[in-house]
Amino acid sequence: MKFLLIAVVSCLLTARAIAADVIVGAIKFEDKAEIQSEQLTRLGAGVRKKFFLPIYALGVYTKSGSCELEKIIEKDESKYMKLVIMLPEVPGKMISDALKESIEKNLPDNPSPELLSSIDSFLGIFNFPLKKDAVVEFNYLKDLGFFVTVNGEKKGEVSKSYDLARLVWNNYFAEDSCCSGLRKTILEMCPE
Repeated sequence: MKFLLIAVVSCLLTARAIAADVIVGAIKFEDKAEIQSEQLTRLGAGVRKKFFLPIYALGVYTKSGSCELEKIIEKDESKYMKLVIMLPEVPGKMISDALKESIEKNLPDNPSPELLSSIDSFLGIFNFPLKKDAVVEFNYLKDLGFFVTVNGEKKGEVSKSYDLARLVWNNYFAEDSCCSGLRKTILEMCPE
């Protein structure tokens, strides 16, 4: 009997360890992400589709691991989104235009010149096509600021303030976000 109990507990622990990583659309998202020695917890992952075509897979991570929608958007804490392209090629202009449209919806009434400049710099990053399996990372580290990497290459420190990061997170988590199905999938997966 004791052997059976040990075997069952061992299987459960092994299953939990295996379940820690998530595979979405053949893309693996780790349970934790380390960004410049800061440990972040995965909230969830999902696939963005348009006209039934998978465009990209997205994994979302925060320092607190909170699943409360308002905290995901508003809390000034380290955050990370990993976006992996699933189509053969996505034009940079398509990404830039989609982000611009979403940012404009969520722009504060009187944005500062600094924020407007940061938005232009951010959108300017996407001036080339992204091929299948390209990895775009949106990073916000509380002590460093918001920056983007594409295939591991830093594409510029865009903003030291949280304002731009909030706009980018709004793109995925606000009520009128670009991707309500993706948001729902991520929140359903959230462990909290």
